[in-house]
Amino acid sequence: MSWIESILYWAGFPIESRDVLLNRTQPNVRYFKAKSDYVQIPISKNGLEGIWKLFFEDKAEEDQMILVPYGGRMHESSEFEISFPHRAGNLNKIQHLVFWGEEEVEASQNYINWIRKLYGYMTPYVSRFPRAAYINYRDLDIGVNEKGNTSYAKASIWGIKYFKNNFNRLVQVKTKVDPSNSSGMNKVFHSSTHGETRAENKILGEIKCFSICILTCGLIFIFVIRILYN
Repeated sequence: MSWIESILYWAGFPIESRDVLLNRTQPNVRYFKAKSDYVQIPISKNGLEGIWKLFFEDKAEEDQMILVPYGGRMHESSEFEISFPHRAGNLNKIQHLVFWGEEEVEASQNYINWIRKLYGYMTPYVSRFPRAAYINYRDLDIGVNEKGNTSYAKASIWGIKYFKNNFNRLVQVKTKVDPSNSSGMNKVFHSSTHGETRAENKILGEIKCFSICILTCGLIFIFVIRILYN
């Protein structure tokens, strides 16, 4: 099977003809929820047995756990070389997936609850401080910007999971390159940090002025003392 045939297969299309890709309608509408993890030490036998049990539960009828092996070229680059930080030290990236076809809200919530349960179970077996996540498997559970009510501190909750220590660098670049947010990217990458920077600069300015005043008063005091005793 070629790569393009695998794309057709996973999308639910017949693999005989690529012309079907020109038709933008999908034959079967399926809903799904995805989450991600990074594995840094081998999962124990007991851990794997627990995963196996979860996959036999009722709401795990159509689920996947995709383990993508890391190493090799992935480990040759520093985690600070580009924004993608998940390099040396990771054995696997995991994509947790659950699919369903029911349209009812209650049914959807049941499947979502199941994958959240699986994600909770995986906690001892995956990365921590932070529990890392892959940016292309966008997961609203780990955090999302609130329109008109966000900040650098709030965005760090999810930003550090995706970008680790590179999140701070991304914020700095966005603030300098696009302070007016003309690109339409996440507002937190510039405005909140810009505001906090202005506040910090104001405080530093006040401290500087206060220090100058103290120094000036000290010099005047010394000058007066010298005059009196001379």
